[in-house]
Amino acid sequence: MIVELSADFRFGDYGTFLRIKDPQWEHVEAAIRLLDQSAHTETTLTLNDEEYMSISGGSGRYFVFIWTKDEVSLQPYDESAPDEQEGIVSGGQGIWSGTRFLLDLDGALTAAKHYFDTGWPSREFIWVET
Repeated sequence: MIVELSADFRFGDYGTFLRIKDPQWEHVEAAIRLLDQSAHTETTLTLNDEEYMSISGGSGRYFVFIWTKDEVSLQPYDESAPDEQEGIVSGGQGIWSGTRFLLDLDGALTAAKHYFDTGWPSREFIWVET
């Protein structure tokens, strides 16, 4: 279902992407586990020319979103999490995110595996338009 996996590799101000066509789940899982908010800050699962899932961050805090063909951004939302802001690194850039929009590693892997298998958001999360 996923036609391409991309993962960034950053060295100071220089960055490049590894791209794998028709990846296996093991490639995706390894790329997510490598996210460290420094040398590896973003992994993208491309479904087609218009739809993808992006996972960024690392070190136990992951910013996940799905971009749909209708140009809508969907993010998992946990209203039971504290209503605070947390800094993470996404695509080599520092961003602030509400903690209610961040997942732990298990959550990021669950969301990615479901999207990898089906091309849809996992029903294990509440997804909101952002």
